[in-house]
Amino acid sequence: TFAGESSGGISGGTLATAIGALRGESKGQPGTAEAERRGVYALDPEGADGGPDKSEFVAPQYDARARSWHMPNVMAAVNGPVVRKSAALLRYASQPTGCAYSEVQAMPSRFAAYGGSAALGLAGLCLATPPIRWLLFQLKVLPRPGEGPSQQTRDKGHFHTWVLGIGETADDGSAELPMAIADVRSGTAGDPGYKATAQMAVESALCLALERSKCNLGGGVLTPAAALGSALVDRLNRSGMELSAKVHRLDESEQPAAL
Repeated sequence: TFAGESSGGISGGTLATAIGALRGESKGQPGTAEAERRGVYALDPEGADGGPDKSEFVAPQYDARARSWHMPNVMAAVNGPVVRKSAALLRYASQPTGCAYSEVQAMPSRFAAYGGSAALGLAGLCLATPPIRWLLFQLKVLPRPGEGPSQQTRDKGHFHTWVLGIGETADDGSAELPMAIADVRSGTAGDPGYKATAQMAVESALCLALERSKCNLGGGVLTPAAALGSALVDRLNRSGMELSAKVHRLDESEQPAAL
């Protein structure tokens, strides 16, 4: 998954959660030890085989298939386990080793990728250092719980994300790897952290309430992809967001980031 251009604000509550994670406040909570043991597959359903992924961290590099430089994405550790659980529930992989998944931040150049990575590391250090963190709160650089972006920021915000899916090769290795691009744009949804998130949550609830027959009728702890599938995609498109998918070929001149 490549996170593209975005604009919006940061939630004080979300920031407090991130700081708590950096400080290890979840240590000792029920299930924490088991989650740490399972690593990036911590949310997989019982009986799942896991997969090849070992870490959410992806070093800055150039991806020729996506024609884009990229750096680590701050949300990878949150989103990655959910995506892997969806893959396990939907049985995407035909091999016991499962699907590989990574989430990165698309960048326009090598310099931007390495510079952004350094800035991300510095930001994490500042948040993890109590005196610096206190000063940033005092100077109103960081929002406290209950604080967040203005209505103007929420209304004018936007985001663009695309997913490059690469299929499995033929047994003899002769076939070209099938690839597809799923493109997600905020459309009229606004700021990704507040307004767009609220819209997606509401449409998910309406999907369950009004279009239950189109949803997965199985029970258990599911993900939106596994439980709601294309029914939710259709609702999000009708609500003003823009979600699409198409086959991707390496000989295309169009860059995925510019779809």
